[in-house]
Amino acid sequence: MTEKDGVSLHFNGIEVNHEHYDLLLQLENRLGQVEYTIGSEPESGLAGVSKSPDDSAFIIDISSQYKGDPLACRVAHQLLYALQIKEGCPLTKPADPELVWQKVLSESINNLILELKATDEAAALGFDHSYIFNHRYKEVKDFADRHTGKALDSFQSRWFAVDLALALIFIPPEKINFLLSVLKSKEDEAVRLTLSIINLIEKTGYTTTGRAFLAMAEINTLLDTWSYCPIHYGEKVIGSVQQYQTEFFNLRALLLG
Repeated sequence: MTEKDGVSLHFNGIEVNHEHYDLLLQLENRLGQVEYTIGSEPESGLAGVSKSPDDSAFIIDISSQYKGDPLACRVAHQLLYALQIKEGCPLTKPADPELVWQKVLSESINNLILELKATDEAAALGFDHSYIFNHRYKEVKDFADRHTGKALDSFQSRWFAVDLALALIFIPPEKINFLLSVLKSKEDEAVRLTLSIINLIEKTGYTTTGRAFLAMAEINTLLDTWSYCPIHYGEKVIGSVQQYQTEFFNLRALLLG
C-alpha cells in the first residue's frame, strides 16, 4: 500500500478515501505482512486470498475494474477472509481436486460461511455493500429469467441452493419474495434446500471458527456432500457424517443444544 498526500490508498492508480484508508490499514495491521496483485478478477472472494510461497505473507488479489466505495469494500472483504484463515477457520475442499464440480461446490460452501462473517464485520466498520447485494440479486434474477424450464441436475441444484442462500440472506424481503415466486415453479428442490440452509445457519451461527465449522458440517449433511467436500478443520479432515457426529458430539451439544 502507498499513501498519497496522507489521504488516499492507491491500487494501480485507483484511490480510496481517507476514512477507508484508515480502516483498511487497521485490518492490514492485524494480518501482518500483506502483498497485493492488481488487475485480475478473482474467481470468487476467497479465491482472491492466498499465501506467499514461503508462507510469510497473505496475497490479496484485487480487480482494477472497481473504484471508490466498491473497491474499498472488496479490499475489506479480502482482508477479512484472510483474517478468518489466520484464525484457523474451517474450509471445505474437493475430495478430488481434478473434478471441477467438486471444486465449485466446495468454494460455494466456503464463500457462503466466510462471506457472512466478513459482511457483518465490514458493515460494522461502515463499508457500503449495496453494490454487492444488487449484483447478487441481478445474478439470481438473470438466472431465473433465462431458465428454460428444464430442472437442474443434482449437483447444479445443490450448488445453486448454496449460492442462492447467500443472495437471499442479505437482500430486502420484498426482493426475496419476488425471487422465490419466480423460482419456486422452476426449481422447487433448489428453493427447498436454500431455505433449509438458511434455517441451519440461523441455528448454528457463523461468528466463531467452531460455529463456522458446525454451519459447514450441517450444510454438508443436508446436501449429502461429505464424500465430495470434506471439511479441513485444524489438524482434522472430516469426510463423513458419522465422523462428524462422533468426533464433534460435544461441540454440537454445546452450540446446538
